[in-house]
Amino acid sequence: MNDERRIEVCNWNKFQHYKDRDPPWIKNYTRLLADHNYLSLTLRQRGILHGLWLLYAASGRDLGHSPAQIGSMLGQERVRTRDLERLEQAGFIRTFASARALARSREEKNVVKGFERTLSRALGNHDDEELFEHDEEQIEELERWPR
Repeated sequence: MNDERRIEVCNWNKFQHYKDRDPPWIKNYTRLLADHNYLSLTLRQRGILHGLWLLYAASGRDLGHSPAQIGSMLGQERVRTRDLERLEQAGFIRTFASARALARSREEKNVVKGFERTLSRALGNHDDEELFEHDEEQIEELERWPR
């Protein structure tokens, strides 16, 4: 599922010079040398972070979460999941589910709810008003059916 997760660089506006286009370069600040969160990262993690900043700019701020893909784009054999987790813990990146993954999750929940409702009907574990509480037309239709 990593390919459906995305990475967002926190406080991205600090690294931008241009607000209306993607820059060929990003800002980098010497004040990072006094930032406890930055200094608590290993040199490897700092290198990955700087690479992520460059990839984020180059990708138009649409960067996938796959450690293998990120490693490949950075010329590394691989980036470890724990490195990305550490960057997130330090507050430099945020990971989130893509819109496609969120839509699929919602769709799966709706399917499960539909299945549960069907199963409940089949087992008789309901009353008609509970099942159709939001649809008065369906209740009226049920009442018209001969018994």
